[in-house]
Amino acid sequence: MKSLIASLLLVGSSAYASGGGGHHEDGIPMVVLYQAINFSIFVGILAYFAKDKVKALFQGRYDDFTRLARETEQTRKNLEFKIADIIRRTNTLEQTSQKSLSDAQRDAEKLYNTMIEDAKQAAARLQNEVTNQIKDDQAKMLEKLRTEALEMSVASAKQQLETTSQDEKVKVTRQFSQRVEGAAT
Repeated sequence: MKSLIASLLLVGSSAYASGGGGHHEDGIPMVVLYQAINFSIFVGILAYFAKDKVKALFQGRYDDFTRLARETEQTRKNLEFKIADIIRRTNTLEQTSQKSLSDAQRDAEKLYNTMIEDAKQAAARLQNEVTNQIKDDQAKMLEKLRTEALEMSVASAKQQLETTSQDEKVKVTRQFSQRVEGAAT
């Protein structure tokens, strides 16, 4: 390949030197032909020496593109997985929140019913205690009234006995005795 390039350089320079500087009107002018040959030689030399670097450049770009494509695909898969996980968590959270809400409502209703039942029982206990207290107080008051009435009766009887005569006392005692004996038989 190097010998081909060297021969083209020699042929190109000798062709240029043999031109003689004349102008031909028919066909392609020789100057353009020489320029085309020189440009072809330049492109050939450039391709020969730069082909490995250009190939490495494009291979590097291809490798970078492939690597970025793989990374992008992996990132896309990771994001899809994360989105699916977020959707799953959101659905679970919604289901859990509905269940928690219904559980809380059920527990609140149970607590309310329990509190109402406890209040009813406490009210019934309190009513029983108050009723018993009233009955006890009534019994105590009645006993007190009886005791006072008895004391007043005894005091009144004493006073009447003191003011009544001896004959009347005997008469009342006999009547009392007869009643007691009549009741005993």
